[in-house]
Amino acid sequence: MEKYKNAIIWMKEFLKESNKSIMINIKKNRIPLIDKTEIEKFYNNLKEKNIKVITYFDDEYPNKLRNIFNPPLVLYAIGNSELLKKDSVGIVGSRKCSEYGKNIAYFFSKILSEKYIITSGMAYGIDTYAHKGSLKNGTIAVLGCGIDIPYPKSNYDLYYQIIKNNGCIVSEYAPGTPVQPFRFPERNRIIVGLSKSIIVIEAAKKSGSLITAKLALESGIDVYAVPGDINRKTSEGTNLLIYNGAIPIISENNLKELFNI
Repeated sequence: MEKYKNAIIWMKEFLKESNKSIMINIKKNRIPLIDKTEIEKFYNNLKEKNIKVITYFDDEYPNKLRNIFNPPLVLYAIGNSELLKKDSVGIVGSRKCSEYGKNIAYFFSKILSEKYIITSGMAYGIDTYAHKGSLKNGTIAVLGCGIDIPYPKSNYDLYYQIIKNNGCIVSEYAPGTPVQPFRFPERNRIIVGLSKSIIVIEAAKKSGSLITAKLALESGIDVYAVPGDINRKTSEGTNLLIYNGAIPIISENNLKELFNI
């Protein structure tokens, strides 16, 4: 399928076609004319920034990601892309989290990273502490912007710490793609696709974390939630998840039992 690599890149990044349109063209063997000079420039730019590109038909593409709705046809990765094929647990939660949420995210991810790769979205809050807790064992950060943009700016150092500690930064967006709100829900489906389970730690009733949990349930992936203070808005979503059937994690020992650690 190597012949399709340039075609996918060209259709996605230069012709700006949708995933659906690209797959239809590939299936019908409708390969567009490709400007070799332009695509070479594109690859050289990736090489200069140590960015690996993995397309849907490559052997390196994680099989579990193929099972989600609208899988990304292109993944850009910096760091240890081997992690993308390992057993992973996704940890997500509120940006405006409490100290309780930060501590739980940090210590739970530290425990889980003994056996699993921790995947999150590098957002401010719970995501940040999930990455920090699992940093030494390698963690995956899925971005909702260009692969070369450390976002948010407060996580600039974390971005490079992840790479330095044999982790992986991954995005379906090419270098330079700006941050846009609609890209974060798109990013969440990749977190789900890379994970065998999702843990939600603090989330409001209407939040991206609950969208992630919904995507996980629709994909047949187990959803776990940490109970929270019923007086906090950032606990409303997690407590509601438990009320509706998510598996509660009530202690460190319970976490170890649930995940066979």
